[in-house]
Amino acid sequence: MKKINFDNVWVGLVIGFLAPVIFYIIYYILVYESGLRKINISLCIAINLVPFYIYQRKDKNKGLKGVFIATFILAAIVIILSFSTSYFRIG
Repeated sequence: MKKINFDNVWVGLVIGFLAPVIFYIIYYILVYESGLRKINISLCIAINLVPFYIYQRKDKNKGLKGVFIATFILAAIVIILSFSTSYFRIG
């Protein structure tokens, strides 16, 4: 059985995109069901600090690059959504 090489840009991208989605689902189940209505999507992107830190500590630079790219893409999407929709606007 072949081991997965975690020091790969593509694996880092997958982890970088899946971590916020999984965190969003858990956050939605725990918080939204308890009565709080607004879910801040920016918090879900911040969870990428965990794999980012793990890759950095283990000196896996290719995987770190993938997580960074995924985080940057997700942050750009949140910024675009915040300017184009009234969901994030105050007032």
